[in-house]
Amino acid sequence: MTSYVSDPYSYADDDAYDDDDDDGMIIPTHDDRYDYDYASSSDDGTKASSSSSSSDTDDSARRAKKNRIERERELERSSPEALKLLYLMYMYTSDDDDGVVWGDPTSSSTTTTSKKSRRASPCWFRQLPILVLIYEGIVRGVFDYDYAPQAVSVYGGARIYLNISEEGRDDLDDLRELDMLKALKVTSEQYNHATLLKITTKGVEFVKRVMANNVLTAGMRKAVDSLIFEAGSLIQVRYDSAEKKFYLAVPDMNFSIASTITDIEEVPYVSSPYIVPCMLANVAFTPDVAAGHRRAQRILASRNTGGRGIRDSHLDQSLALDDVKLFVTEWVPMGSNEMVSFCTKLGTGERVPGGMFSERALDADEFDMVVAIGAEHKTKLVVLDLDETSYVNVEAELLQTATQKTTQATQVENFGVNFSETGVITYGLYVNGIADRVQKNISLDLLARLLSDVYEDTSYLVSNLFSAYQRSMLDMAYKGEADNREKFVCIMADRITPKLRAEEYMDDENYENELKQVIGATFNAHDLSGEEIIVFGSQGVIICGPNSSRHDRMLSMYCALQARSSFIKSVFSSCFALADELKRTRALVDDYQSDPTNVIRIRERLSSHTSAVTVLYEIQQFILESLESIDPSLEAMMPSSSIKQGALYDSAAKKLYDLLDLEGTLKRTRRRVIDLQKVVSACFNDLEALRDMSQVIGSTRKLQINQMIEGTTKNLEDAFRAQARNSTTLEVTQVILSGSLAFDILDRLTGQYLSYTEIRWANESIQPYLVNEPMVWFTLNVIMWTILGGGIIYLMRHLAYMNLSVETKKLLLNKPIHVKRWRRFVASRNMESIACKEEKGERVTKYGWIEPVNVIKWQGSSPKIEVTCDERYGYILSSVILINKRTCKLTADECWRIFWHDNFEVKNIYDPTRNEFNAETGKRVDTSAQASDDEDEDAAAPAFGASMWQKSGLSSSFSRKSKHDIDDDGSDSDEYIGRDFTYEGFVAERNDAASRL
Repeated sequence: MTSYVSDPYSYADDDAYDDDDDDGMIIPTHDDRYDYDYASSSDDGTKASSSSSSSDTDDSARRAKKNRIERERELERSSPEALKLLYLMYMYTSDDDDGVVWGDPTSSSTTTTSKKSRRASPCWFRQLPILVLIYEGIVRGVFDYDYAPQAVSVYGGARIYLNISEEGRDDLDDLRELDMLKALKVTSEQYNHATLLKITTKGVEFVKRVMANNVLTAGMRKAVDSLIFEAGSLIQVRYDSAEKKFYLAVPDMNFSIASTITDIEEVPYVSSPYIVPCMLANVAFTPDVAAGHRRAQRILASRNTGGRGIRDSHLDQSLALDDVKLFVTEWVPMGSNEMVSFCTKLGTGERVPGGMFSERALDADEFDMVVAIGAEHKTKLVVLDLDETSYVNVEAELLQTATQKTTQATQVENFGVNFSETGVITYGLYVNGIADRVQKNISLDLLARLLSDVYEDTSYLVSNLFSAYQRSMLDMAYKGEADNREKFVCIMADRITPKLRAEEYMDDENYENELKQVIGATFNAHDLSGEEIIVFGSQGVIICGPNSSRHDRMLSMYCALQARSSFIKSVFSSCFALADELKRTRALVDDYQSDPTNVIRIRERLSSHTSAVTVLYEIQQFILESLESIDPSLEAMMPSSSIKQGALYDSAAKKLYDLLDLEGTLKRTRRRVIDLQKVVSACFNDLEALRDMSQVIGSTRKLQINQMIEGTTKNLEDAFRAQARNSTTLEVTQVILSGSLAFDILDRLTGQYLSYTEIRWANESIQPYLVNEPMVWFTLNVIMWTILGGGIIYLMRHLAYMNLSVETKKLLLNKPIHVKRWRRFVASRNMESIACKEEKGERVTKYGWIEPVNVIKWQGSSPKIEVTCDERYGYILSSVILINKRTCKLTADECWRIFWHDNFEVKNIYDPTRNEFNAETGKRVDTSAQASDDEDEDAAAPAFGASMWQKSGLSSSFSRKSKHDIDDDGSDSDEYIGRDFTYEGFVAERNDAASRL
C-alpha cells in the first residue's frame, strides 16, 4: 500500500499561547485569547514599512493569521457540532495519555479507564468509518446534522449508497484547514483511494483548552461518549463485504450491531418522462407535464405523505427548486451492430414495438408454457422514434421497484430514455412531486433521495437489454460492480429559492452542503444572466433560471463528455490493476519450480489476462470511435430558439458555452483515450513477454522430460541387457542342475547310489555291462543329462510362448450405472486390485479381477477385466479387457460383449434411462427418481454372486447377505448394500464367511 501525506496547513501562534512544559497543557496568557496585535502604523493610517514588497508580504501573513484566529474563535463560539466531532477524533487518534479520560457513560461506576486499555496504540482513522459514526450520531441525537444518500466507494472498490452528512464532512474539512486534523491519502493494491485522518498536536491542545474553559461541556462530551463507548471500550466500525453492511463492534466483548447507514430512505414521488429536445426527431412526443403535476397532486395527497418517512426529524431545508426536470447520462461501449441488436430486443421491427420487459433472464433450459414473473421485475417500454443504426428514444415506466415491497412509499417512475450509437444513454424525467411537494419548492434533501433511487433503477432498467459482451466490458471497467456504475446528472429548474448571486451559494456552509448532496463536490458557480445561474460539481451540474432548458444541446454534450471521463477513469484503474496481476504472474513464472501446480496456475492466469487485455483494447476503441462524430462548435451548440429568431447566440448561451469549454474538454478526452491505448499496449506487451516466458518454461520442461526419458531408456537398456545375461545364466544353471538331477536319477535306477553296500542284482546285471565297460557309464550319464535338461528348457519356453500372446481392448464408456447394483456385482468378484483416487470433486475407483472359470462360456481361459468408474455420480468411465489368444478362442471384443450382456444388461447394472438427452438443450434428462425406483424391482431375486459361489461349493451367504436374508432380518436392503464398499471390508467379510463354513 502506497501513501502520501496531505498536510498543507501548519502554523504556530506563539503570541497567543504559552506552553507549559510541566504537563503539556496549553494555558492562555490572558482572558481574551483572541486579541490581535495589528501591525504598527502611524496615526494617519499609513504603513510604517519603507519597503512595499516586504510590507505586502507581512500584510498577507497577518491577514491569514488573523483569519485563522477568527475562525478558531468562531469554532469555539458557534460550532458545537464541530467541537464534538473534534473530541471524537481526540478520543480515537490522540497520542496523548495524560488528558481527561472519561469512563463508560452507560455504566454506574465512576472508575475511569485509561485510553491505552481501549486502544492499543495511536492510529489513523479512515474517513468512511468517521462518516458512519456521524450518521449514527445524527440518528441518536448526538449531532445536529442533515444527511442524504450518496454513492460511496467502500473497501474493495464496490460502490454502495450510504446516508452521508455533508455538514459533518464540511466540519472535518474546516478542522483540517485550521490544522486541527491532518490527512493521509492511501492507495490499495486495487488502486482504490482512501483518506485517513488524525488529530494534530494543535488539535489536542485546543480540545484540552475548550474542556478546561467548559466550552466543550460535560454534557457534550457525555453525548459523544455514549456514541463511541460500549462497556468502557471504544466502538470499532467494521464492514461486511458479503452483506454490504457496516457494524458497530467491540471485538473484546464479541459485541456488534448493524448500522442503518446503508438503509436508504424511500420517499414517495411522481415523475413524467422527459427526453432532451435535441435528441428527438419529432417534438410531438413531448409529454403533457401539466397532467403529470395533476397526477402527483392526486397521488401524493391521497397517501398523506407529510411525514416523508425520513429518520432525521430535524431535517433542515436551505435551498428549494421549482419546476424541476433532470437527465442522467452514462456511457457504455456500443457500436452500430450493438445498436441494431439493441433495437431488435426492443422489437422495433414488429408491428407493435416495445412492450413489457423483464430484468430477470430465464434459464437456458426453461421452456414452460406458463412462466411466473413478479411485477417487481417488469418495465413497460414504448418506442417513440428511432434510426436503427444511430439512436432510439423510448418511454419507460417501472411498474414496481424491488424496494417497494418493504416500504409504504408510492413511487410512480417514468423515464424518457435515449440510446445512442455513440454509447451515450440519457435518462430524463420531470419531477412532478416528492413527498408533500408538488411542482414547487422541491427540497434538495428530498431530491437527493430521489436521485439515489433513479441511479439504481436506471441500471436495472437496461441490464437485460445489454448484450453479454457489453456486460463483460462493463464488469471489466467497474471491477464486477457494473450495476453500481457512475452516472452524471444535469438538474434544470425554473427557479431556485432563495435567489442569490452565484458566488453566495459557495459559502462552505449550508447552501454548498445541500448542493453537494445532489451534484457531489462543488467546483464553482457562475451567473449566466440576471436570472440564470449554474453550479458545477463532480457528479453533475445545476442550472436554474427561466427557460434554462434551451441550453439542452450544450448541457447534454457536456454531460456526455463527463460520463466518458468517469468511464475512462474506471478503465484506467482497471488497467493498472491488470498490470499488477501481470506482475504476480511474472513472479509465478520466475518461481515456477517451487510448486508443481504453478505451471497450471500460470496457464490459467495467462488465459484470464488474455481475455482482460482483449476486452480493454475493445473498450478503448469504442471510446475513441464515439468521439469521432462530435461537433462542439458554437454554431452547432446554439439553442434552436435563438437560431429560429435569426440571432447567432444570446449572451447567457455564449457565456455558458465559454464556461463549459466543450472543445477543450473534447481534446482532453481524446488525449486521455490515446494515453489509455498506451497503457493497454503496455499490458499487451507484458502479456506477450509472459507468454514467451511460459513457452520457455514449456520447452525447459520438455527438455527435462526428454532427458529423464533418455536416462530412463538407458537404464531400461541396461536392465534389459542384465536380464538377458541373467536369462542366459539361468538357463546354464538349469542345465547344470538338470545334469545333477539326471545323474541322481540314473544312480537310483541302477543302484549305484548304494555303492558302499553289496547289491546282488546291480552287481550281476548292471556293473559287468555298464559300469565296468569303458565310457559306457559316462555316455549313459551324458545321454540322461541331455534328455532331462532339454526337456526342462523346452517346457519353460513353451510356457513363456503360451503367455506371450495377449490381446488387450481398451474402451471409453462414460455410461451411467446403478451404483448399488454395481457394488453388489463387485462384491461377487474376487478382486485382485482396487485403486481409489479423489480429485476435483470426483471419486474415481479402478477395479481389477479375473472372471470366474467357465471353459464353455469363454471357450478357454477366463479374461482379466479392469473397470474404472465414478461411484459418486454413478458412471462407468472406461474398461480394459485382456485375454490370452493361445488359451482362449474368443476375441477381446467378443469377450467384452459377453461380459457386458451377462452383467450390465441382464443384471440391469447399466442405466439407459440416464443416457437420454434433450434434443433442444443438449443436456441429460434427469431420471434420478425413476432410477431409484428401478433399483428395487429385483427385490425377490437372489444376490448376483450367489450362483457362482454355489458352484464353488460355498453358501450364497458368503460375505454379503442375499436379498432374501436381508429381508428376513428385517433390515433395509438398499441401506445395507448402498453403504461405501471398500476392499478391506470385502476381504474381512469373505474371511468371516469362510470361517463360518
